[in-house]
Amino acid sequence: MTIDVAVMSGSRLSLDGLVAMVRAGSTEVDVVATAFDWRDLERRMRSRPDVVVVELGAGDVTWGLDGVSALAERGLPIVAISPRRDPAWLQATTDAGANAVVTRFDGADDLVAAVASVAGTGRTATSGLETDPPTRTGEPTLGAREQEALRLFASGLTIREAASEMSTTEETVKSYIKRARRKYRAAGLQLGTKIELRRHGIKQGWLAPD
Repeated sequence: MTIDVAVMSGSRLSLDGLVAMVRAGSTEVDVVATAFDWRDLERRMRSRPDVVVVELGAGDVTWGLDGVSALAERGLPIVAISPRRDPAWLQATTDAGANAVVTRFDGADDLVAAVASVAGTGRTATSGLETDPPTRTGEPTLGAREQEALRLFASGLTIREAASEMSTTEETVKSYIKRARRKYRAAGLQLGTKIELRRHGIKQGWLAPD
């Protein structure tokens, strides 16, 4: 069975290296798309790949988690390459929707194994994490747009009003809120109603009390 893989990285050197590693690891892998950013990736994925390999940036990576979440919303299997290996960050990446996370400190064999495992089962262990992490309670890592949508919605605005405030569509705002709530559930917090969101926002300080 051939595994169709799409690969994204922000630099030519890194992108070429990732493609070479994935191809060298198995004769059954076919790299069907390469891209330098998220929009480029969307344009180049003419058909649905079996696995998407994405390298997250080393700077402000909240946009990277948003990109992972967007791919996960489409049901695409994701292997993320992380610039960090601390457990909290790795967990945030899996919470965003990555099926597996390989760090830049891992080897080519680890990347190849992750791609094969995700293509075959949809899940693999993440470097530095337990395969089945314990239930956690705390603030998850949200993307900047997810946090803003949640804050506006919890403050009392309608979806339409929040979309206007953020200069985006209602469907996009709904997606941000849905993804944020999913991350909270993964962190052990159920915030299914606007009242619960408001109470939690006030408690955590990202929403001002009346």
